[in-house]
Amino acid sequence: VRNSRDVRNSRDEGCLSSHGGWVTSVVSCADDATLVSGSRDNHLMIWNMTEQQTAGVPGVPVKCLEGHAHFVSSIAMSSDGAFALSGSWDHTLRLWEVATGRCIRTFKGHTKDVLAVAFSADNRHIISCGRDKTIRLWNTVGEVKKVYSDKPHSEWVTSVAITPSEAAEETLVLSAG
Repeated sequence: VRNSRDVRNSRDEGCLSSHGGWVTSVVSCADDATLVSGSRDNHLMIWNMTEQQTAGVPGVPVKCLEGHAHFVSSIAMSSDGAFALSGSWDHTLRLWEVATGRCIRTFKGHTKDVLAVAFSADNRHIISCGRDKTIRLWNTVGEVKKVYSDKPHSEWVTSVAITPSEAAEETLVLSAG
């Protein structure tokens, strides 16, 4: 963990350790006091980064979020920091309430590992992609609004982003793979 508003002058703060497997994803909340990590132990961990710590330990684990049946591969945070979204090799996405650690929704539709997830800026849409070579656009109640499964991806889709376009009713979906 590095701490500084200026990356060039950042310093090592220490190591966060609580997962039982490799950490595969990490994201910070809008408040800079909360961090969420995902791991190959199938769990997400919510960290408090503001508690008084001993040297070399920059934060404490607050909640362990359980529910995925395989590796957590990607995490995204809602713009208000209230929700975390996770993608997993169990072919699902899960929407978590950060304050309680409760899974409020499971998204099913991918036929292989989910590799990346993202929220739209207004938190009204979710985008996911994976080893099934698809990109899926969801609403927050878990309904698939669109599946992009044709060109240009002939292999795994490994990264996604969603942004509003100039027309308010449209969104721009970006992907890599």
